[in-house]
Amino acid sequence: MRIGIDALYIRPGKVGGTESYLRNLLKGLEDIDQENQYYIFTTETNQETFHFSKENFNKVVCKLDGQNRFKRVFFTNTKLPKLIKNYNLDIMFFPTYIRTITKVKGTKIISNIHDLQYKHYPQYFSLLQKLVFNTFYPISVKKSDKIVAISQFVKEDILTHFPEVKSNKIKVIYNPIDFDSLDVTSETNALFQRLKLKKNSYILSVASLLPHKNLPTLVKAFSHLKGDYPDIKLVLVGVKGKSTQTIEEMIRNLGIEGNVIIPGFVTNEELSALYSNAKIYVSTSIFEGFGMPPVEAMYKKIPTITTKCASLPEVTLNKAYYYDDPFSDQQLYEKIKEILECAPDPADLMEYSKLVKGKYSNEKIAYEYLALFNDVYNS
Repeated sequence: MRIGIDALYIRPGKVGGTESYLRNLLKGLEDIDQENQYYIFTTETNQETFHFSKENFNKVVCKLDGQNRFKRVFFTNTKLPKLIKNYNLDIMFFPTYIRTITKVKGTKIISNIHDLQYKHYPQYFSLLQKLVFNTFYPISVKKSDKIVAISQFVKEDILTHFPEVKSNKIKVIYNPIDFDSLDVTSETNALFQRLKLKKNSYILSVASLLPHKNLPTLVKAFSHLKGDYPDIKLVLVGVKGKSTQTIEEMIRNLGIEGNVIIPGFVTNEELSALYSNAKIYVSTSIFEGFGMPPVEAMYKKIPTITTKCASLPEVTLNKAYYYDDPFSDQQLYEKIKEILECAPDPADLMEYSKLVKGKYSNEKIAYEYLALFNDVYNS
């Protein structure tokens, strides 16, 4: 097979989990498949971040500045169809909801739907964003030959909002997680000195500072700990977003500036170190199609607290600690305090670590995608 993969949307360090997802998938496919030919379409601004060692993985650098979403959408629907035809692709895989509007004869299209957040929380998006979503999501869902949903929750959501789509058109394949990168060991003292942080004395959350991540609830819950646990700190790792100013103002108003650390973007090695030395991991998100960080935390054998929202109980295999009302800082505070006062059994944490690694490894998920490519090609 000749398989095309769209990497035009990648803006390194700026698109969150969908970037990790694609890079992990490509790594997994390169490890397991030496037979099929892959053509990865990159931009002039992201191509240097993609490196392939196998001869059957080919990088196609497109004359496009990928930083501009609307130029990318225009390119996808004017120039990319010609490239698909020129490379005589059997399958074109779009890892996000944006795909070519027109179909290229002889090429089957697979699209990945990460979530339908715009249907649930339209207030979080601009009018222009909603215009794009309302144009391309229906096209991807209705016109693609096959749809990948990254959780059973997402599949059911698609079927609810697009009832004309048949269930057997949607294949659930979970996101791959590069567990090897979480085992990277390097000198960590400099990191902890820079952040003025003691090991095993902080609560960690990895999330972009966006409204649906619901981080104000975590900040307020953490403020309740000040009296009982004055040495515990809160570390918020992730790219800045629409909620940054709100969160920073709340931290100041609560008088906890000295106890909350927002390092922004960190390297894989630094993230691994922060996971390894955290006391507790917390996700307060109210909407996820998958949710990689809680799973990564479980792999690192950290007691993990999440909401019961969307896909989170599913992808954490119902093995995390859950609180009922995602907006209740009191409930979250009580759950954090419960773990601080009564540490989980290390044997349980070890078991959960093995479970998530077995379910979401790059290799396992890559084999599922390869099976899907074969099924679509032969159908």
